[in-house]
Amino acid sequence: KKFSFPINDVILAKEFIAAIQNKYQLLPKTYILVNPTDKPELPQNADKVKLVNLTTPVTSPRVLVETAHLLKEHYFFKQIPAN
Repeated sequence: KKFSFPINDVILAKEFIAAIQNKYQLLPKTYILVNPTDKPELPQNADKVKLVNLTTPVTSPRVLVETAHLLKEHYFFKQIPAN
């Protein structure tokens, strides 16, 4: 199957990921613009994060990495919001 980029449809995004998952681990952010997971989007406001006990502000690179790993278990995001 051929895909057109960027992918804006969740179903097509899931099909694309399934088709390439055995060959590739990382994709450019510009390939898929939608959330291809069943996870909710990470809220832009830290006060609205309910699935994780989030401590802000993040005070070090190590804490940032740990926070990102924890958030990835429950939310979909490409970047942690600055707020």
